[in-house]
Amino acid sequence: MKKPPLAAFALVLATVLAVVYFLIETGSEQRADDARKANATAPVSAPERAPEIAAPTNGEGAPTETTTSAPGGAAVAERGARESVASTTRVSLAGSVTFPAATPADEQVEVLVFDASYNAGREALDATDEALKDNKHLIARAMVDATGAFELELPAERAVDSWIGLRARYLYVDPGVRLAHDSATLPALTPTLGAWINGRCSAPSDATDVERALAKTKLELYFDPLKAASSGAVGGGASRTRGRNTGADEDGSYEMRGVSAGDIPYRVRAVPPELAAARSDEFTLAPGQHVAVDLHLERGGSVTGRMIDAAGKPVADVKVTASIDPVMWGRGGWELREQQSAADGTFALRALLPGKLDLSFEKTGHLELKRSATVASAARVDLGDVVLD
Repeated sequence: MKKPPLAAFALVLATVLAVVYFLIETGSEQRADDARKANATAPVSAPERAPEIAAPTNGEGAPTETTTSAPGGAAVAERGARESVASTTRVSLAGSVTFPAATPADEQVEVLVFDASYNAGREALDATDEALKDNKHLIARAMVDATGAFELELPAERAVDSWIGLRARYLYVDPGVRLAHDSATLPALTPTLGAWINGRCSAPSDATDVERALAKTKLELYFDPLKAASSGAVGGGASRTRGRNTGADEDGSYEMRGVSAGDIPYRVRAVPPELAAARSDEFTLAPGQHVAVDLHLERGGSVTGRMIDAAGKPVADVKVTASIDPVMWGRGGWELREQQSAADGTFALRALLPGKLDLSFEKTGHLELKRSATVASAARVDLGDVVLD
């Protein structure tokens, strides 16, 4: 038999070696890729952040970037280190607020920046201090000095536009001032001079501890929409007159900041959890005016009854509502209390503001029924059986 030439053996051997080398290299690359993926997805303990030091501007009005160094960088993947530094990079932007003439000397102004497009002006005014601490959209805040100057520390890279609001007693911006995400300067802040309302809701002298717990009291700054419309004070425009809502502290104290001033007569009305609703007399507000409005609460009266159908059977789950003030063109009216009738059809609306009440009875599948009743303080009005067709 003729032996194969030596060159053929050499060619076969080279081919085998090339295949083995290819398999080894492919496996090595796959293992390296798996290791990179594992490092990218594995949790990395974040090192303690060093204190951030605000950097001043460069003297020419341009912001100066500051970064917080992350220790232990050698133990962190390069990409993770870059992200850590980027997340702590801040820019310092200096700005100013132009105080309107006649701004009261007791004014206190703070600038708040939100990364969302909701009404930053009202959020800055109406939110409680506790609510602001928990607001994930609040990205920066700074106090304004007596000259109107302030300095904000903002993230260097902002993916979305921000909105600026003022937290003050009298001044407000409505709905807020837009700050472009790529802006290196702050927009001019020229607020409107409004009014400041504060006061306290007080329980009767013989009130129980439960009745004195006023933290859940709802307060509303209300204006007559018909009067406002006839005067032209309510309409288009960002600074139109409008009502406000807030809550009371445990002792019944409250405040309403940056209220629109004008000739519209306002009322403050309150609905506490255990006592009767109350409302103030009408008053008007002038720019820069401080008005203290205290509300003295009472137990009020009650309305009871039983809901039945035409056959005399009890009707459960009827929504029984007591309200006051007329409703015209879908506006107005003040709902005081609401309750669902029990399984036996009975209901009891308690702690009602004394006077004439408008009552409504509603349930799906039945015609709505309307009645009226006049209640006195500490008195009960029993309607007896109320037939719902």
